[in-house]
Amino acid sequence: MPSTSPEPVAHLPQNQLLPMLLRRATAPGTLARVWLGHAVEGFEVTAAGGVAVRVRGPEVGAQQVVDIQGSFLVAADGAHSPIRCVCVCMCVNACVCA
Repeated sequence: MPSTSPEPVAHLPQNQLLPMLLRRATAPGTLARVWLGHAVEGFEVTAAGGVAVRVRGPEVGAQQVVDIQGSFLVAADGAHSPIRCVCVCMCVNACVCA
């Protein structure tokens, strides 16, 4: 498969990569919000083409859920991402997750 990037593969441990990504995602002028430590309860594509996400996490208390509206949902929840799996299933109209 041809490379999609002109740069070579860089293997970085998570403890080095995550701080770099967080600095960029939360830099002044960006509109991104990063919700660390939250569990996604569910999400759906909205009629306007955005995304509605339901999360449960430490900032809102263990028994409370929060609904978030946004333009994008980034599946940055690990190598075996359940969010990414569901997104792929939605795109190809068939679930391929194990």
